[in-house]
Amino acid sequence: MKYAKRMLMVAGAVALAGILGVAITPKAAHGIVAAMVQVVNTSANPVPTLEADAQTAFVVNNFCHFGGPPDDTAFFCDIFPLFQVPAGKTAVIESFTGYCTTDSPSGTQDFSLRFLGPGGSEALITIPASTVVPSSIQNLSFAALNFKSYASGGASGAPINFQGEGTSNESTTDLCQVSLSGHLVSTP
Repeated sequence: MKYAKRMLMVAGAVALAGILGVAITPKAAHGIVAAMVQVVNTSANPVPTLEADAQTAFVVNNFCHFGGPPDDTAFFCDIFPLFQVPAGKTAVIESFTGYCTTDSPSGTQDFSLRFLGPGGSEALITIPASTVVPSSIQNLSFAALNFKSYASGGASGAPINFQGEGTSNESTTDLCQVSLSGHLVSTP
C-alpha cells in the first residue's frame, strides 16, 4: 500500500510538472527566439519604410471644355475647383501636367492655377503653353512642370482652380486635360 501511495505521488508530481512545463514553455520559447532575432536597418540590409509625405499624397485629374461653366467664355477652359484643400491643411503642390486641343492654329496661350497662398493671400501660377503641335484634326498645346508651391486650406477649406486660356474663341468641343499632384501637411 505504501508503495502504491508513493507511486501515485510521483505520478501526480510528474503530471503537475508537465502541466507547468506546457504553460510556461511558449513564453520562454518566445523570449528566446525574440532575443535571437534582431531587425537592424543598415544600408546593406535596409528595412522598407514609407515616408510620411507618401501617406498624404494627392493626384487629381480632370478635364474641361472651352466655353463651359463657370465663365461660359469661349476664350477659357475652367475647372473650379480642380482640387479642394481640406480645412487646417496645406497642399504642397509638386507637379502639373496639362494639354489642350483647339481648332485655332494659335492654340492655348497659358495654363493658370489660382489658390490661397500661405497667410490667406491669393496666389496665381501661370505656366506658358508649348508651341502648337498641328494635326489634321485639332491643334495641341501642352505643358509639364515640376515645382513646389503651397496652397492653404484655411479654416474652412479652399479650392485650387484651373484655367486654360485660348488665343481666340475656341469651339465647345475643344478641351483641356490636366493633372496636379503633391501632398498635404498640417497647417501650424
